[in-house]
Amino acid sequence: MIQKEEFRFFSKERVRNPYSIYAEMRREKPIYQHIDPQDGTSTWFLTRFDDVRAVMKDDKRFVSDWTNVNKEIPKEFLVKEKHERVIQNHLVRKDPPDHTRLRELTKKALTSELADEMETFVVETSNRLLDEVESNGKMDLIEDYAIPVPLSVISKILGVPLKDQGRFRRWTEWHVNPLKGEMVKSKIGEFISYAREKVAERQAEPQDDLITYLIRAMESGEILDEDELLSMIFIMLLAGHETTTNLIANGALTLMRHPDLWKKLGDDPSLMETAVEELLRFESPVQGATLRFAAEDVNIRGNLIKQGDKVQVILGAANYDSEHFPSPEKLVLDRDPNGHIAFGHGIHFCLGAPFGRMEGRIALNTLIQRIPNLRLAVPEEKLEWNPSINIRGLSKLLVAWDK
Repeated sequence: MIQKEEFRFFSKERVRNPYSIYAEMRREKPIYQHIDPQDGTSTWFLTRFDDVRAVMKDDKRFVSDWTNVNKEIPKEFLVKEKHERVIQNHLVRKDPPDHTRLRELTKKALTSELADEMETFVVETSNRLLDEVESNGKMDLIEDYAIPVPLSVISKILGVPLKDQGRFRRWTEWHVNPLKGEMVKSKIGEFISYAREKVAERQAEPQDDLITYLIRAMESGEILDEDELLSMIFIMLLAGHETTTNLIANGALTLMRHPDLWKKLGDDPSLMETAVEELLRFESPVQGATLRFAAEDVNIRGNLIKQGDKVQVILGAANYDSEHFPSPEKLVLDRDPNGHIAFGHGIHFCLGAPFGRMEGRIALNTLIQRIPNLRLAVPEEKLEWNPSINIRGLSKLLVAWDK
């Protein structure tokens, strides 16, 4: 039995800087079994690129919906409260054919053409946010910039008021920061009440927005039901800003740590497109994909993963695999090829990838061009990373510049 202390995976060290621990895991135990000391259940952590990609591609043997596994349901997924079941009823936690049905519906709405159309809005939003803080000579880059850029975009697409952005953040933060059960229940309940109000408003007065589009699909009686509609709104709010927020903030921090590359991007903005891809690889906003469950016994590299076991693929570790990325610890703005899997792989590949790439590119370029002398306002050791295994992001990022 592999004990959890072996690779310090659950330690504060992993939260601060996971990559040395990932390297040790890839080298010594790339298929790492953790036994829960409370109930004896197994979770397998995969850290090599080929294994991670293979599991994400194999949606027959590694499923996302635990109800499709013929075994006792893990206690943390045995959701008793109806409102919690509602918000977990989205495509990320579903397998075909339900996943296919909901993904096709979403894909028709979140097109790359729509991402292109939103570019002007993102440019205007990025500049407006910097206008508000530029004379201060300092800001919390996350609260003042990295959150409101993508949150403004998904709010506009969904058709919900920008003034409610603060509420959206409060309702979704429990996915990143552990909260007590009663607090989670309260936040979910508040979100569902709000979402139902917006659905009722759009049913009375349809608009050219995503909520109206989803309502029409629900009312057709064939594509999704009310619980799925509410869950889709929730996951779009969450996925529509959390990943891109961390791409912008992690990207800015990484470039501040490499001032020569910050200047290089300032002098040549044409590098930003490939730079964003490298930043996605180098400091992946999503470190671990959504849990999979083994639908049958599977043998990987001599390790027997039993039916019902949980499988956690570590994207952040896979993106540092030297078999696929020469000198992975080096930030190379024009790395080519760069086949990172920061947006996942297989049927659950992130539908919002075109939006995240576009928003990250514009937000970072605007920041570099507008504030070329940006610097950290606190010592590196004071930075606080969120403790989530899945999400790589800071709780705040205080920066300053010469006015």
